[in-house]
Amino acid sequence: MTLAEVEAEIEKSLSAIVRASARLVKDGKLKHAGSQKGGHWIVLK
Repeated sequence: MTLAEVEAEIEKSLSAIVRASARLVKDGKLKHAGSQKGGHWIVLK
């Protein structure tokens, strides 16, 4: 899912989704692979 799709699904603002995803990346639970426009997110354990 893109961050915009997550925004629509959980009905939160895009800025809230970006902050949450940044926190998950910092905590080592989420990783972005590929280019910024065409990449995808990987959930880590």
